[in-house]
Amino acid sequence: MKYTFALILLVFISCSKQDIYETSVHPEKVEARLHENAIIKGSSSNSGIAGFYQIQSGNKIVFEYQYTAEDNEMIADDEYSEFFVFQIDPSQTNIELKDDQVLALNPIYRYSCYCYQDGGLLSIEGSLKIKKKTAGKYEVTADLLFNLKSDIVPEGENLQQDVKFSVVFKK
Repeated sequence: MKYTFALILLVFISCSKQDIYETSVHPEKVEARLHENAIIKGSSSNSGIAGFYQIQSGNKIVFEYQYTAEDNEMIADDEYSEFFVFQIDPSQTNIELKDDQVLALNPIYRYSCYCYQDGGLLSIEGSLKIKKKTAGKYEVTADLLFNLKSDIVPEGENLQQDVKFSVVFKK
């Protein structure tokens, strides 16, 4: 009995909290940036896992949405980010677009992760609503499904990515 008690005591002493590695988890994050007097350099056909774009000076209003997933430092490559950018003419104040009508806004979707980089935009399903609240402030609601061509899915199938949010974009 003395040995059992000593063994249990030894286990508790050796497993103190100080010996446990503290991990940190970075919470998910959403950023909604508005760029006035700007344009998107890039095209919708460049959308996909490797979608590339630049925001430059111009005559449009560019909306840049970024979602960064929760990241646990103890799990390798669990983090990813999604980017969705599009532009409107400054005279537009209330817009509601459905499906491929969204293509008129030169949208670019990018999925950024430690994964195979390929893709290209085939079509868009869903809706995008943009409403000007005040100068430099727009409410945007997106419920979109991006259909992307991909080399990593079986032939005849497409890679699909959902983009759903309702946020206020500010400059």
